[in-house]
Amino acid sequence: METETSDRKGLTTATGPSNLVLWIIIIVCATIAFIALIIAAVALSRPATPSVVVQSAGDSVNAAAGSQTGSDVMSSTKTVGGVPIRHDFPGRIWTIAIGHDYGAHEYIDTSGVLAGFHHDLIAAVCGAAQMNCYTIWDPYSNCWMSEAGQRSSGGKGLHAKWYDACTGWSANIDRIGTFSFSNAFSPKSRSFFYTKPGSNFNALDIRNKKIGFLDGWSEDEKCVARQSAIQGKILAKNQIVYVTAIKDMLDIVTNGTVDALFAGDHSFDRHVAAGTLAKLTGSEFSCRLRGNSMMTRKDSAFIMHWNTGFQKIVSSGKFKKLCQRANDTHASDERGRVKCVDT
Repeated sequence: METETSDRKGLTTATGPSNLVLWIIIIVCATIAFIALIIAAVALSRPATPSVVVQSAGDSVNAAAGSQTGSDVMSSTKTVGGVPIRHDFPGRIWTIAIGHDYGAHEYIDTSGVLAGFHHDLIAAVCGAAQMNCYTIWDPYSNCWMSEAGQRSSGGKGLHAKWYDACTGWSANIDRIGTFSFSNAFSPKSRSFFYTKPGSNFNALDIRNKKIGFLDGWSEDEKCVARQSAIQGKILAKNQIVYVTAIKDMLDIVTNGTVDALFAGDHSFDRHVAAGTLAKLTGSEFSCRLRGNSMMTRKDSAFIMHWNTGFQKIVSSGKFKKLCQRANDTHASDERGRVKCVDT
């Protein structure tokens, strides 16, 4: 190799093939970097497509989803209510919260296994919609919770995505601002005051009375406050008692902890029939906008898939048969009966 001697401190600089290779490497690297910058700029300029539907509190998105076929639900990108969506791939697992203290709908059988109409319904709807569903037991308060003196709010389980949906929750004025709801599968319950037999409690005057409520249910202190016919409808904190189980409701009215219970008729009428409670039938109230549904976050595509499957079992007559069979399989004097919407 030829060398050239520098006049500065005796340094030498090489010229020839090795220097040429170095320059070629530098030029190639610079070209690759320039091409990468162009590709990145093009990618960033493309509009992003959301992967889920952001649903409104109304039924517009649900109604649009209900008109889709099962094959549509599991396939390509399309729009719902003008919003572009990308459907989940068929292998996606959907998790559904369910409890154990809701009469014939949700209970623990004699072998210790969770059972009830809601389990049967989930299996039928998910099968029709080609959804891969798993139920998860969790306390009801992780779906929706109440606290004396505070506005009821969404539970941490549904908010934090521990599961995709909660089973058997009714839409009401408070909940529609937080969650979305599927088509109802049960009729809307009516709300009443219940007392122990022989009580002289006046449902239209609850001043200085202590009232019992089930934690998370639509029949809460805020619903009482909306009833213009009731004197003393705004309850002080010390007039409010929340419990987490139906058995606890029976206990607090029987032992005198509260003067009356405020609850839906579907779950408590069986206790009236058994003589455990008295129902104040002269005053009927409404705390729900519709019957029981599946409740989900507003950013979830669950309802779109569920409603498609539900409509299929309704159209085929399977839903009606499912309801009839539930009263043979799950109903009893202790658990009560299953009521379904007319289809």
